[in-house]
Amino acid sequence: MAHIVSSPYRDKVLQTFQKYKTPLHMDLELPTLQAIKQFVAMGSGLALMPEISVETEVARGELVRIPVRELHVQRKLRLIYRKEAGLSHAARAFLKVAEAVATERGGRYRFQRES
Repeated sequence: MAHIVSSPYRDKVLQTFQKYKTPLHMDLELPTLQAIKQFVAMGSGLALMPEISVETEVARGELVRIPVRELHVQRKLRLIYRKEAGLSHAARAFLKVAEAVATERGGRYRFQRES
């Protein structure tokens, strides 16, 4: 099962399977991560997904996480805004929530202000 949208992460999965000469059968492509999770939860296959996208389902025991050593991918996301512009109340609130979540979860979550 796979996400229908091409991405660098999907390409990495394909390349890794080719590297290890392992057959990969993606008989079904779905438009959203939510749809993929539902199909996997129904027992209709398996999928390689970002860990953050299945945290809740794994915690509830609906899905099982199986680490794949050969597919360790780190991803950096950044929030950016124009330095000279003032932020709206909503934007400031969002930054505050993002920082609180990063602090609470620790580990792979990090909130670092850059100048």
